[in-house]
Amino acid sequence: MRIPEAIQWIEQSGNVLAQAKITHMLEATPADDELLDQLAALQNDDGGFPLNGVTGRPSTLNDSCNIIRHFVELEASDHPAVAVASRFILDAQSPRGWWRENSNLAIYSPPLWMDSESDAALIYTTAVCSASLALLDNPEVNVAADKANTWLLGQIANNGLLPGFRVEATGWAMLAAVLLGHRESRPVKRMLGGLGDLLSTDWDAPSLAVMLNAAGIARIPRMTRAVTQAINLLRNLQQPSGAWLNEDGLPDPLLTAWIVRIVRRFGLR
Repeated sequence: MRIPEAIQWIEQSGNVLAQAKITHMLEATPADDELLDQLAALQNDDGGFPLNGVTGRPSTLNDSCNIIRHFVELEASDHPAVAVASRFILDAQSPRGWWRENSNLAIYSPPLWMDSESDAALIYTTAVCSASLALLDNPEVNVAADKANTWLLGQIANNGLLPGFRVEATGWAMLAAVLLGHRESRPVKRMLGGLGDLLSTDWDAPSLAVMLNAAGIARIPRMTRAVTQAINLLRNLQQPSGAWLNEDGLPDPLLTAWIVRIVRRFGLR
């Protein structure tokens, strides 16, 4: 895997956020306050972040989780915007523990994983919310994250995967379980096994990143079959420029920075 080329591509072609993530990761420098404030400025009055980051659009759980993860990766989870966004997510949780996007998003034709009427989207969104909150390692939000993760683990099929958006939902749920202290649990092993059995050349870079991110934080050894195979698939998807492509087939600086961060956990430099 050509990590130096990926870093060089981000430094030359990446947006400000991707460049900041790479600089922070390599040099351990504090995140720029101006950049953090620019992220926070996107926040709606309800505490959430708008669909696709477009001002004037309603807040979504997925976008709010995405912004929270940006703050966490920049080691700025103590920023006031994070606490407010967390409250937005917590207030949207159902009594049973799951999360569903608001139906008012329908007029914007959101992606399938944000469809408020889809059970597959419900499972996916719950997994993303649970994992994103668990990253904060905050006692209050951990209660909500654990409640969601308990509900998710009850949805796992015999093959170790969550139904619907199997790869992504299972990867995020596995990450949540690990962060909540269940690294050695049977469900985590089942989910990793299920993802490993499903691995194929059809997987795109974002899907592989979700799986490897969970495995890396869980300290799954690099020589584990599923991890080795996933890394090899990701290596084959790296573009000549050093970048990786997102779901739309476009070189993505943020995805590339995230992948660099993930594979470095496995000792790749």
